[in-house]
Amino acid sequence: MDSDIRMVEIATGHVSNRNQVVPLKDVPKYRFEPGQKTEVYHSWYAFDEQLKQHINGVGTIQGFNGVYYVENIILDYDKKDLTDDALYKAVHWLVNTELIEDLGVNENHLVIWYSGTGFHIEMPNLFGFQPSTSLPGIVKETLTTLFPECDNIYDGARLIRAGYSFNEKKSNFKIPFTVSQFNNHQMPAIIEESQSWEGLQGLDWSQYEFKEVKAYLKHLVKYPVKSEQVYTVRSQFRMDPNSVVTCMQTALNSPPVVGERNDTMMRIASWMRRWGMPEKVVAHTLTEWSGLQSEAGEVARKIFDTGYEYSCKDGIMSKWCKTNCIYFKHKDYNMNVMNVDDMAEQYAEFLAKDMTESSFNFKDIYTMKNDYWVLPGELVVVTGNTGMGKSTFVMNLVTQIPHLSCLFLSLENHKHLTFRRFCQMTSLMDKNEVNDEIKRSGVQKLQSAFQHIQVCCDPPEISRLVDGIARSKPKVVVVDTTDMVFMKGVYDEITKMNEVIGQLKSVAQNQDCIVIAVHHVNKDAEREGFVKLGHLKGTSNTYQKADKVLTINAKDNDRDSGFRMVKAEKSRDEDYMQLGFTFHKPHMLFKQVIDV
Repeated sequence: MDSDIRMVEIATGHVSNRNQVVPLKDVPKYRFEPGQKTEVYHSWYAFDEQLKQHINGVGTIQGFNGVYYVENIILDYDKKDLTDDALYKAVHWLVNTELIEDLGVNENHLVIWYSGTGFHIEMPNLFGFQPSTSLPGIVKETLTTLFPECDNIYDGARLIRAGYSFNEKKSNFKIPFTVSQFNNHQMPAIIEESQSWEGLQGLDWSQYEFKEVKAYLKHLVKYPVKSEQVYTVRSQFRMDPNSVVTCMQTALNSPPVVGERNDTMMRIASWMRRWGMPEKVVAHTLTEWSGLQSEAGEVARKIFDTGYEYSCKDGIMSKWCKTNCIYFKHKDYNMNVMNVDDMAEQYAEFLAKDMTESSFNFKDIYTMKNDYWVLPGELVVVTGNTGMGKSTFVMNLVTQIPHLSCLFLSLENHKHLTFRRFCQMTSLMDKNEVNDEIKRSGVQKLQSAFQHIQVCCDPPEISRLVDGIARSKPKVVVVDTTDMVFMKGVYDEITKMNEVIGQLKSVAQNQDCIVIAVHHVNKDAEREGFVKLGHLKGTSNTYQKADKVLTINAKDNDRDSGFRMVKAEKSRDEDYMQLGFTFHKPHMLFKQVIDV
């Protein structure tokens, strides 16, 4: 249909004064002068003449079953209980990281409107949504999946504040910013401009208008899938649960509780829908879990039609809650207090575990008199001056614990360099020999020595890192280096460092894994040439959170000597440890020197 005859519903003066249907092209006629301070709203979707016929017949858009169109996409990030500064940082992350960096949206295809109660991020129909009677379901499924932090405003009857209209509650006008303008503003300036806006005179319209663009995000569109009837019987699930929404995994792995079956099915279905499972899969899973095909199908349809969602405080979900869930920290419950009996029972279980399956002993790797165990739940910080080989030492270490799966975040080196260095140290070859061997025989022979290691070279945001660890469940996580991890909404370096270290310690404890963090030192260490505990970059919080701190220093502060001393500057529950090595750079190898 020609876009010139598309229609929208508008409301003027107040959101309740709706049910007015006008051509889309006439919306600019409802921009009132600033002095009139008039509120204007328009529908999120566009329509054809069927909408006018429907509203004339029934007096409201409710119950409309005609065709919906998408002109522009508008994301609504509401302030809620955020401070102004936190709101700005959150939207800055959404625009610059999630939209531009992650999804590849051209910044010229974005306009950020400040509405007074939050921001509206507007873009062309980059997803290529096609007109249909079921379009709101497709739009909702797509946008709530991609942008869960934004408000769900995609039902067919939704109105949204029009550009340049007045917000009576906040006494400001909805005004636009390009990405560049937004990035160069702060909230006080944005609020001031929205309150003092004087009209459209002299405004450069072209910077806020979208030219016709290709729908380059089509591959991200999600379609709700209608369920088909499947008959089966209750079966036992074989699960390998992780730490993401553990309550629902636990419930699914347990038989239905008498009197709670339907309520639990609703929660399981909601959880599966939020994680992108199609309705058919949800219905099939519920059928297998309950053995009741009809009820399972009904529950799945209800969840997908109405979008029921439940929080961690819900009675059913909280019943199955576990503290290692990555969402547990957001709960507003009382402290997790244990009595002596509970502690004794858990400690007995700890002692009964086969620690070789989840921990390692330096004594098993190097020649030492005493044990020096690294256990699940511990944060080990490795530090040293530039050129000491911090990363190389840790790489050497994890290649010698093949019984423990390892996630290695090599955030300062390219993936090719990281892979080649693992080959060098495990095959005792220099870089030219490695390259020649790969060209001659392929990579299979060389990579077999570190098959237990997975590598990530993309600097992560801390919440995504926590989520990834919870899903993949490695026994050892290496973060090289900590300052390459960033935090959403945190820009001060010291604050960020404290938060990152705290989060890594929390990950080690909650996910029951070992975290090894390679950490830079401060300027005092560089100047003095020798690293001690107080030289770690950041505040004392860094080494206070750590269970073990290993420093790497050169002999007589001569980094060219090739000799390295690895010393445990802090050990929360282990004896003293000091080891000597020669750092053989051609093979990227730390070779132990017995007589130090």
